[in-house]
Amino acid sequence: MNHLNRQERTGAGLAAGSVLLVGGSVAASSLLGGYPVLGGQAIRYLAAGLLLAAWARQAGNGRGLPGWPSSDWPGAACC
Repeated sequence: MNHLNRQERTGAGLAAGSVLLVGGSVAASSLLGGYPVLGGQAIRYLAAGLLLAAWARQAGNGRGLPGWPSSDWPGAACC
């Protein structure tokens, strides 16, 4: 591995972070005896949706996804 460009370094960093998060959740799962599974899933999906919406807003310069009208967002949120 000679030199990585910025995009490759970002990808490697994100991959390493995701490995740490998944590994940490597996190690901590034995400590979560009374964890509300469905509530936890709902919070994780909400957080992921908010991150995706923020990314899409930034990628489309504040107009949502490129080529996707902003009037379609409420319908997509209901799905």
